[in-house]
Amino acid sequence: MRGVMKKFDSTPLSLTTDFNDAILIPYSTAQKLTENNTQLYQILAKPKDPAQLNQVVGGVTASLKASHGGQQRFSVLRQDESLKITNRIADLMTKLIACIAAVSLLVGGIGIMNVMLVSVAERMHEIGLRKALGASDRQIMSQFMAEAILLSLIGSVIGVVISLVINFVLRVTTSLTPAVPWEAIGISVLVSVLIGAIFGTVPALKAARKDPIEALRSY
Repeated sequence: MRGVMKKFDSTPLSLTTDFNDAILIPYSTAQKLTENNTQLYQILAKPKDPAQLNQVVGGVTASLKASHGGQQRFSVLRQDESLKITNRIADLMTKLIACIAAVSLLVGGIGIMNVMLVSVAERMHEIGLRKALGASDRQIMSQFMAEAILLSLIGSVIGVVISLVINFVLRVTTSLTPAVPWEAIGISVLVSVLIGAIFGTVPALKAARKDPIEALRSY
């Protein structure tokens, strides 16, 4: 037995209860089936007049307290209180996911910076040759900044494609219907490009400030 509910009208008393996995029977029938050993875990109540919510809560609390011998070993939750608890849990989950995303962005940014530093070190002769032919520091810096942004953009596109594939698989194989709004995709790509631009600055500056003679000697 999950509990006993008295039906006041056709409106569900709870938006969180799965009524497809519940059996509703009269309390007297439950007492007969269990030989007067029916245990109630939850009582759902809905006032006919929403303005009398406080009076109903007070009456339910007083009745339960009297049936428990004056001891309040139960809790009476109003709908707004349940929503507050749900919202608090959702906020905590949002903050946790945000922290994980921030760490992932930091790790990804450091990875892009390391890749670009290796690229600068391996292409030092190219940098010296371009400077010897008249390329300015700004042009060298723009080249490596563009490469860092392109690298980050490719990674973000791959991530978006993988998420869409997972979304499709979940829709096909399960009853879940996850939603991936296009606004979220656009924001994620934009943030990835921004991360590439930020963490690609150091390798680009290193390449731009390299002395052409020293760069040519590294061949």
